[in-house]
Amino acid sequence: MLTDDERSRQGRRSIAALAVRSVAVATFITVSALVSSAGANRSAAKPFKPVAEPHNTRRALSPSYTDFSGTWKLTSTEGDMDAMLQFLNVGGGGWPGWSLRQALAAVNYGVGLERRIINMTRDHVDTEVIVGGILHEAVSNDIDGKLHTISAAGMTVTAWAEWINGTLVSHQVAPVQFLARQFLLPDGRMRTESTSSSFAVAVVYTRDE
Repeated sequence: MLTDDERSRQGRRSIAALAVRSVAVATFITVSALVSSAGANRSAAKPFKPVAEPHNTRRALSPSYTDFSGTWKLTSTEGDMDAMLQFLNVGGGGWPGWSLRQALAAVNYGVGLERRIINMTRDHVDTEVIVGGILHEAVSNDIDGKLHTISAAGMTVTAWAEWINGTLVSHQVAPVQFLARQFLLPDGRMRTESTSSSFAVAVVYTRDE
């Protein structure tokens, strides 16, 4: 028999796992969590402010390639995450979708809980998403400017990715269209900005090594 404390911890892990699986589709390459504490209180959401990505960061191996390899912890976000989740039809419409978005907001969409382990070369990236020490998602993608169909968060996603001046740019074309740009900030943090006709959000990861 589980104690009340064990059941509580198990429940929190389950909700956190939902957060990871839901946002995995939204970023394609890093499946960059696109998560935000703003979801719990949209009036307090940080406004989304695009950042001009640096072309020569300390981990840039060439003008057109940046190495994101390492372990990262989700630490901050910007923008209206609820709008993004609705655009991506996370959980479907009606009550199921609303209740799932509320559950994601309740755990700040994984902020402080989620870690990512990235291993990559210029042309390929492998990403593991870990919550509470448990592996919840593993995604592999090619960075070659060609359309690829992959499985992410239990869904089929069609997208293509390319390097532009050291920024990893991914273009998802199905089941919905949006653009994601991933780059390193001057202080070494990893930032992903995702935009579409309906939302603009950003997530930031800090090295956890």
